[in-house]
Amino acid sequence: MKIEILDGNEWMWANEMGWIGRKDQNTLSVTVNPSSYWRLLGAVRYNNFGNIVDRVGFNELKSLNGDWQFNNGKQKWHVMDYDHGTKRMWSRNHKVIVSD
Repeated sequence: MKIEILDGNEWMWANEMGWIGRKDQNTLSVTVNPSSYWRLLGAVRYNNFGNIVDRVGFNELKSLNGDWQFNNGKQKWHVMDYDHGTKRMWSRNHKVIVSD
């Protein structure tokens, strides 16, 4: 399974355990190897009031391919990660691409 993450203009990747690493933005080669300190947990979807209404775990992210933004470009699903002891929800424009 190949997992790539596009956050704005920055490419990252995750291994089969969800550990996230960074890529060089010019060559897309790996610059920071994945670490257990930064993990991709899954994704969440909010309603108009900011409440979480749906969750997708790490192993189910492939089901969201192509469905990360609404037609108007607004973020629909938000990455949930774990970074050095803190769970976070990403807010800016991003998507996760999962392939076999």
